Amino acid sequence: MEKESIKAQLIYDEVDRKTKLENELKQLAPDKYSNVRNTISTIALALFVFWAYPEVLDQPVLFVIAIIAVWAGSDVYHVNKRTNRRIDVLYELLKEDK
Repeated sequence: MEKESIKAQLIYDEVDRKTKLENELKQLAPDKYSNVRNTISTIALALFVFWAYPEVLDQPVLFVIAIIAVWAGSDVYHVNKRTNRRIDVLYELLKEDK
């Protein structure tokens, strides 16, 4: 009787782990509002810098280039991090199916 209980627990744990990985994979799926959030946060950052450092308005082109560079760098970092995590979860799911 105890062997059956242990086998049942192992099967339950395996299914639970697989379900958790599938849920995590769904959560890491691309979000259709992420670009909107990134754009709004970039605009908010630019407005804050204009407010905090009004002398930036003397060289607006340089400021715009700097803001775009910071925005692009942070966007690439976050997208890569999310994509790599999705790949890791997918690999775990595929490894279990073997």
